[in-house]
Amino acid sequence: MSEFSRILDLYVELLNKVKLQEILIESMREQIAALSEATQGQVPQQENQEAA
Repeated sequence: MSEFSRILDLYVELLNKVKLQEILIESMREQIAALSEATQGQVPQQENQEAA
C-alpha cells in the first residue's frame, strides 16, 4: 500500500506542476497579446515621426 500511496503522491505533485505550467503559459499568452497590441499601435506613430 505504501508504494501505491507514493505513486499517488507523485501523480498529484506532477498534476499540480502541470496546472501551474498551464497558468504560466496562459499568463504569457496574455502578456504577448498585450505587447502585440501595444506594438501595433506604436508602428504608425514611428512611421509618422520618420516621415516628419
